[in-house]
Amino acid sequence: MQIERITNNNQETALKFLNKYEDSAVFLIGNLERMGPDIGESQFSGNFKMVLDEDKIIAVFCLTKGGTLLVQSEVVDPLFKLILKSCEEEKIPIKGLIGEWAFGSLFWEHLKSIGVIKKENYFCKEVNYTLNLKEWKGHPSLKARALSLEDYQDWKLLRMDYLEEQGLPTSLSEKERVYEYGNKVKNSLVWGLFEENRLLSIAEINAKTNQIGTVGGVYTVESERKKGHGRALMNRLIHDCKENLQLRKLIIFTGEKENIPAQKLYESLGCQKVGHLALCFGE
Repeated sequence: MQIERITNNNQETALKFLNKYEDSAVFLIGNLERMGPDIGESQFSGNFKMVLDEDKIIAVFCLTKGGTLLVQSEVVDPLFKLILKSCEEEKIPIKGLIGEWAFGSLFWEHLKSIGVIKKENYFCKEVNYTLNLKEWKGHPSLKARALSLEDYQDWKLLRMDYLEEQGLPTSLSEKERVYEYGNKVKNSLVWGLFEENRLLSIAEINAKTNQIGTVGGVYTVESERKKGHGRALMNRLIHDCKENLQLRKLIIFTGEKENIPAQKLYESLGCQKVGHLALCFGE
């Protein structure tokens, strides 16, 4: 087995491999399509690489500038040392891992066992839901809309509360957060629900390919929960993804044990369980 850099010349071959696993590889697909195979300004960019076994691609991975390892693999244990050695060449500390559960959870345990991850801050087995937008026939709420640059401060308050509640890292600087929010606003990928001009709920597309979007950051102010705001916001998001962004599928991840109410909401919207994802962060 050997590792090769993904370049503009072989990017389509790598995407063909990843598209076979689009439900779990959506972060890799979206970043590769949007930012290309090389590390750049964004914290979510990185140098994309693939593992070959006799000229057959068996894995694609990328250690992002921000330190999150994104990986999709057809095999498990034999690749741990090979991928880790390649990541060490990037000179970027590994701070997180996102990947299909069977590979990602075991690789994360390996990283802890050898001291690459000395402190685990977050480890979750996420339920992977999908929603076929061609079959969706809901109605958007008039209380929800795509957010604008002027909404940043209100959005930031809810976003930081969401990260704290979930125990997720807040590694972005203010400058980086403004930059990433601006990109989402520019591409109509972040939404909010308002009552009397007060922002109560937020949600976003945190990874996007040409045809698929991954929903994340769904959060409602604690005092306003169980009032239907989350459902109303999701109906607006789904409508806009179907009609405006022309996506064919949405992917939604949520904690298997930690977020039962969210699972019930997504299932009531027509989402189907298709697997599990490892979402891990540490230092």
